[in-house]
Amino acid sequence: MAAEEICKWVEHLKSRSGVQIVRLIQHHHTDISSIQGIWHPFLNKDPSLAATTLPAPELYRVPRKQKSATEMLLDKASIRREEENVVKELGSVENISLKE
Repeated sequence: MAAEEICKWVEHLKSRSGVQIVRLIQHHHTDISSIQGIWHPFLNKDPSLAATTLPAPELYRVPRKQKSATEMLLDKASIRREEENVVKELGSVENISLKE
């Protein structure tokens, strides 16, 4: 066997999974396409996006309907800090009034 033929066989065996090659056949056919139309990525998008100058940062932001978990934790932490400050202030006011 020539080296070229061996290379062809090695490449053939390397790229094959061992599964029989089967022709994929679509078992149904229609002459009329769907009434709904063909889906594409811009189907429900605003037509003005086609004329937008890129890069446009407002297009890449993810719309959020509610606060993220981080924002919720930060809000709770700030409320707790405020409560602690109020308690400390009340404690210092009571200490001052008790001393008098």
